[in-house]
Amino acid sequence: VQYRLESRSLDMAGNYEIDYTTRTFTYDGIPPAGISNLTALIGWAEGQIILRWTAPGNDGLAGNIDNGIYEIKYTSISQITNGNYGSPPNPTYTISISTLYTAPLQEHTTTLYNLQLGAYYWFAIKLRDEDNNWSIWNSSADAPVGEQNTEAYNAVLSTYCKLQVLVPGETTVLGGKTGTPTTQTAGSPFTITINACDINYVKVKNKYNDIDIYTSDLYDDYWEEDVPNAQLVNSTTYYTIILKTASSIFGSTTTITADDLTDAGQQTGVSSEIPTVPGNATKLLVIVPDESECASTGKTGSVTNRTAGISFEVTVNGCDDYYNRQPNAEATVKIHTTDPNDNVYEPSDQPLIGGATMFTLKMLTAGDWKIWAEDMDGTS
Repeated sequence: VQYRLESRSLDMAGNYEIDYTTRTFTYDGIPPAGISNLTALIGWAEGQIILRWTAPGNDGLAGNIDNGIYEIKYTSISQITNGNYGSPPNPTYTISISTLYTAPLQEHTTTLYNLQLGAYYWFAIKLRDEDNNWSIWNSSADAPVGEQNTEAYNAVLSTYCKLQVLVPGETTVLGGKTGTPTTQTAGSPFTITINACDINYVKVKNKYNDIDIYTSDLYDDYWEEDVPNAQLVNSTTYYTIILKTASSIFGSTTTITADDLTDAGQQTGVSSEIPTVPGNATKLLVIVPDESECASTGKTGSVTNRTAGISFEVTVNGCDDYYNRQPNAEATVKIHTTDPNDNVYEPSDQPLIGGATMFTLKMLTAGDWKIWAEDMDGTS
């Protein structure tokens, strides 16, 4: 509000001065609006909390704030309310942050350091403008019943309680991780990251625990053995994994698990599901009736007797080193048997289509015979 003050002199005889003296001044009696979105976030190191809030205006929510001060109070004793803000629980700590120039609705953050691990903290904030008008502070305890007030917060600082497993394509963020796991190739190594974290997946410090690492791939070399594969170094370790089963062929993605062997009370870390594709085609696989394809060993099932003179079908797959069928395999396949009398019934050569082809065979001689496939192009 702007005021104008006018004055003139009066002598002893009651005569007024002809000219007025005029002064104009502005009085600001409107305080900044109360900050309603103070948020406490776990910091990126032990003993840190990040406070975040949105600036109000000089007058309510309007006007820039020049030469103001944010006053932040925090305590681990109990909640700071409107009623006890002036004499909060003891001990309460206060910090002041100058605002040389602040526009309304700007987001601000500040970090508090060296807080007690495992403790709960309550926070409160007020803003003073250049005319010494203070905003109000209302905690959740000051909100009427049935209303939601988000101005009071507590937080637990970094205490180790779980392991986090990150695979290529992922990065750690507050509350977990972000990103999409990169598709891996069977037989190709990749590196995972294991972190020792608090409840919000913030990495803690100074953990050198032994870790057992294993996967859900039935055919790789990582089993749950309660034997350390790696050791944390300042709460992190890196480990190389080679998967063998291609999920794109067999339909089951792989997860990687990390167990803390030093402190068994901590939560096990489990990775996101990792998609895997076959490697380059290097061999042919022959599958006869009552057998089916599988990774690593190539096939499963038991061979059953065939009847001489009765046709049956044989499948040939182009595979990588771990018998994952490679859909892009290219080969012209010739089929052979050890039956000395079936030459006339050996089928014509067939190309692989989608990494596989099928032949119809007929054996004539009773006995135990073998079937093998030959790559006539010599590429696999």
